Amino acid sequence: MVSRRYFDMAAMMSHAEQTTGLSDWGDDDFRAPLSILLNSLNEEARLEDQGWMRTKHHLDNVLAYRLRIFHDRKHYPGIAEQEIRQPLFITGLPRAGTSYLNAMLCCDPRNLAPRHWQMWCPSPPANDPSIDHSPQIERAREMMAFEGWQDPDLRRKHSYDPMQAEEDLHIHEFSFITTAFGFFWDVPSYSAFVWPSDHGPAYRIEKLVLQTMQYGTRNRQWVLKTPDHLSQIQSLLSVFPDARIVINHRDPSKVLSSTISLLAAHRHQFGNRPFTNARTFATGLVEALAASMERLVELRTDPQLNEHFVDVNYLELESAPLQQVERIYASFGMTLLDSTRESLRRYVAENRKGKFGAHRYTLAETGLHRDEISSRFRSYIDHFGISEEPEG
Repeated sequence: MVSRRYFDMAAMMSHAEQTTGLSDWGDDDFRAPLSILLNSLNEEARLEDQGWMRTKHHLDNVLAYRLRIFHDRKHYPGIAEQEIRQPLFITGLPRAGTSYLNAMLCCDPRNLAPRHWQMWCPSPPANDPSIDHSPQIERAREMMAFEGWQDPDLRRKHSYDPMQAEEDLHIHEFSFITTAFGFFWDVPSYSAFVWPSDHGPAYRIEKLVLQTMQYGTRNRQWVLKTPDHLSQIQSLLSVFPDARIVINHRDPSKVLSSTISLLAAHRHQFGNRPFTNARTFATGLVEALAASMERLVELRTDPQLNEHFVDVNYLELESAPLQQVERIYASFGMTLLDSTRESLRRYVAENRKGKFGAHRYTLAETGLHRDEISSRFRSYIDHFGISEEPEG
């Protein structure tokens, strides 16, 4: 059954104000993208009833916590004084081991990484030791259960846990300028708007949230990750000019098939119609990712800009993960303690691929062929020396 219920922007914002007792939304940069998103959901997504309820639940939470983020900056004056110094961003093609590498860097207790619950429920400040955070954690668990983040099919493709470090892309949701929404919902008009948009507002609100999360802790080295940073390097550096950036590389043919398999699971989670033409979507994704890689190659011809980057090959990360972490630390002048090396060894031994079941996908499911993908990514493959992975 297809729902005829309607997402009303004024009503949703009013509901957020009533439930929080707050009314300061910060700047107005979020209003236009929110309006476009809701119109696209209303006119294009055609969500089933459960998907509509999950979507409404998710967006209501984002709106309420946007209000709380700006309230906390007034309630805790020390938040605005927090300095975000040399944050380390992990990015690269999706499904190229960024989550695995991120989890490994989180084995270092000196590093700070946003946990899933901290991004979904960032208020009150999530690392302030004087605050009981159990209500926030429980709220995140309830969200995860209600919205289907623990569905077995989804967990085989990507593990979600409220306590684990997760993509900082979730922080961008508070700006309503994020490619995540095009991943969750069939919203082509919104996606067409957001891909070429200036993502500066997304990184500006990320900085505000990181300041909130840093309040109350002595740790200062942030580790952040999402493949979507890849297409927004210049916006990222405009807000975080001293950022350190790790780029994960992988055979684009494997990336595309795995990504579309994960996307299909998220679309099912949020009650979208099944894909009617996977190739059409896959072709658009190929073009967007290939264009991002071409911009990356061009950017890195600047020697000064290139100093921000370290490259990690997916196959080398799988075969020698500890060595890749050591190389990242050495490249950025960071110290890797012996105790952290031991934690890394334990993590690698206990968290191999397929922990929640095998994620099976083939390129044939996308309607694409290896040769056409390799041709479109040729400049990227040649520049970084990417090895072809066997099918299957």
